[in-house]
Amino acid sequence: MSIAERERMADNGDTARGGKASMGVEDAMASLASLDLTAVKRKVVDEKGWSGKIADYAELRYRRFLCMHLINPRITLVPPPDIDAFWHQHILFTLEYARDCERLFGGFLHHSPASGEASEAAAMQRGAMDTAKFYADAFGEHYFATEPEGLTSNWLELFD
Repeated sequence: MSIAERERMADNGDTARGGKASMGVEDAMASLASLDLTAVKRKVVDEKGWSGKIADYAELRYRRFLCMHLINPRITLVPPPDIDAFWHQHILFTLEYARDCERLFGGFLHHSPASGEASEAAAMQRGAMDTAKFYADAFGEHYFATEPEGLTSNWLELFD
């Protein structure tokens, strides 16, 4: 499904989580530009030992993840580990996260981690593939690449 199709599907003035009506990529990214993630990034660097370059790229990818939610709040987005790590840190700044969610989405963006149940695995895999396609369509990059050069070779090393 193309971005335009996703936008038309979501653009009926109603959202699943009470947020704002959907918008295009440029408008959504502009809405996210004012999000101050400085402290979040500093915590990720300290806790994960990421380089500044990797942390900057993870922040960009997290903003894009939030952008996808703004574009279509009804889709179930599945974050890869770099985005998930950034999201977890953002959530830990509870006051800021709640304020950011209210401003951006009109309500709290909940994180529902995988339960590990076998029955959930197929749905999570399907969600990850749908998210990857949405990301590639919107941003022209591979969703599972975690290095600024678009490489996936060192991906697992980030999470040892």
